[in-house]
Amino acid sequence: MAGGGRRRGDAGPVGYRWRVDRAGDDAALWRNKVDAESVGIAVQAGRITGGVHISVPRHPPGRPAQLPKGPPSFVGRSAELRWLEQVVADGHAPYVSGIGGTGKTGLLLHWAHSRRDRYEDGQLYVDLRGPDASAVRPTVGAVLRRFLEALGEPDESIPRDPDELGKHYRTVLGRRRVLVFADNAESPEQIRALLPGSSHATLIAAGRAHLDGLRISGFSLRRLDALSVVEAGALFERSLPEGDDRLVAEPAAVAEIARRCGQWPLPLLIAAGRAIDRPTLSLSALARELAARGLEAMKTKDGSESVREVLANSAAALADEAREVFGLLAVSPGQDLHVTALAALADRPANDIVPLLDSLETMNLVQWVDEGRYRMHDLVRLYARESAGGDDAALRRLVDHYLSTARAADLLLSPYKTASATDGPAAGIDASDVLPWFGAEHRNLLAVQQEALRRKWYERAWSLAWHLTDFQRWQGRLHDYYDTWTTALEAARGLGDRHRLAWAHRQMGQACSRLGRFDEAEDRLRAAIGLARGVDLSCEAATLRTLSRNSSRRGRHGQAVVHALEALDRYRRLGNPLRTALGLTTAAWAQAGVGNHVEARNFGVESMRMQRLHGNRYGVAEAAACLGYVDHMTGRHDRAVAHYQEAVAGFRFLQNTYKEADATASLGDAYAAVDVAAATTQWRRALSLYAAQNRTAQAELVSARLG
Repeated sequence: MAGGGRRRGDAGPVGYRWRVDRAGDDAALWRNKVDAESVGIAVQAGRITGGVHISVPRHPPGRPAQLPKGPPSFVGRSAELRWLEQVVADGHAPYVSGIGGTGKTGLLLHWAHSRRDRYEDGQLYVDLRGPDASAVRPTVGAVLRRFLEALGEPDESIPRDPDELGKHYRTVLGRRRVLVFADNAESPEQIRALLPGSSHATLIAAGRAHLDGLRISGFSLRRLDALSVVEAGALFERSLPEGDDRLVAEPAAVAEIARRCGQWPLPLLIAAGRAIDRPTLSLSALARELAARGLEAMKTKDGSESVREVLANSAAALADEAREVFGLLAVSPGQDLHVTALAALADRPANDIVPLLDSLETMNLVQWVDEGRYRMHDLVRLYARESAGGDDAALRRLVDHYLSTARAADLLLSPYKTASATDGPAAGIDASDVLPWFGAEHRNLLAVQQEALRRKWYERAWSLAWHLTDFQRWQGRLHDYYDTWTTALEAARGLGDRHRLAWAHRQMGQACSRLGRFDEAEDRLRAAIGLARGVDLSCEAATLRTLSRNSSRRGRHGQAVVHALEALDRYRRLGNPLRTALGLTTAAWAQAGVGNHVEARNFGVESMRMQRLHGNRYGVAEAAACLGYVDHMTGRHDRAVAHYQEAVAGFRFLQNTYKEADATASLGDAYAAVDVAAATTQWRRALSLYAAQNRTAQAELVSARLG
């Protein structure tokens, strides 16, 4: 090339175009002229001799703006947006995972569109088609080539070798401020290859699988959960035309629709579309339709969007064993399950279940809740139940697992208690795990009992109530106590068993008495005595003891003495020393109620002796509380404090918070005569315990003492 030329250096993020113009009429003379921006290096020459070959890029360079349109309605997700902002500011790549329909793509698009000004050199987008098993997924090389072409790289400069292609991609992005969004990723390899090599460009990514291996490459990961009920309701409202009168007329229905849709954006938007198409349809009717039709109502009429379909795509990625466990999980009536319960469901060792749960968790089909515990979202459960169908054998194994463990735990909690008549061994459980196990599994135990009743497994339903009783009473879960025995009463009727009917009425009567429903308590207890007489002396004695306490609570102290002595007589006839000791304590309370303090003390001292002899901590604490009351009423305040302190310590050791609250309030009363500051401390603690148990009447009495 003739003539002294000068190079134009790298043009920066936007290159230069150039052309050759003819100079005058002399065809042999050519002059190249820069009249716009060019890619790469341009040579300015005064004279060119010979043929000139010009390669023009197929795609003119520019600023790609490939992001799809963001969601028309976006609410909530403030925590996730803050997280995205912080991750990008720290120089990391965010990866958001979640099951289909939760709004992953909408979240990232909302953030990306709001931050476009930061990426003046363009925004790139690729759908990696992970969830679509029938789709042809783009290769990493094809994606890189497509991105480079969009950024204006000429074909001849894009390497064919995969390693060189990746290096070239990182080199180009290294000098440009570009946002890259990789959607619907299936594997870590797909996303790692798109990671820029410098902080100028940013990669954001989403997928249904939780790809925890990405952390090794510097990604920050976050699972996307459901919206809150308030946020979900707001999304539904914003999706309807402004001024829709139904929103004002039926606010409760909006919340119900949000719950029925699992608080996921996709079904909420589908439901909103149904409401728009049917402007005369009430929102309450829409909520009922969602409840009745389930996933069938959560698809568009043209079939293009379907919650069932997105769930099916996620489940399709599971191996056969994991898919089997997925179906079994839906059999459980509870909300979350421990690995040991899942092992019972699947009839497999717990160690074999954990890897299968890991694969379900990776696909976000289950959520890890706590150590060894997993939960399934309501819509996922609905799909799993549809797919797997019922499995009576698996559910029976689960019920038996809960029953055997509850039996073992209950007998550790109350050693003097007799086991239920249900066959089957008690599962192994450590004494220190009893109350934590009952607390963690309580909701599941109630749900399993209801399911057992529904399937007419009456013996199991009744026995679950029997072994839940002491935990519920000790923890002050009185409404659950009543409801549990209401279910057990139906089971006893199904069995046609007078013995179990009597116990059910007795337990419901005790629950009513503690709840302050004294008339119903009286009716239930008298029904129990009528059923137990001549059939079950133990039930008759226990019912008479409860009748005595119910009479005391009603201020009928004379009747309380009569019932207490009758109960003591029955216990002595049974010949059970621990039960006799409890009868003595009840008699002591009744005698104290009528002012027979000497007789009350004698009963209480004898009960204390027998309870200590047999090592019954609960009985010792009960007797100590009674003796503390007698001492307080007779002006022996120091002894009253000592007895109440022993009672409080005993109930606290046993974690019997119901009795601990009463004994603590009484300890405050005893202290009031000798140490006002100490009394205040105890009353405040009692108030806290009462509040935690929703015992409003008792809390008000203690509040009055505190002034």
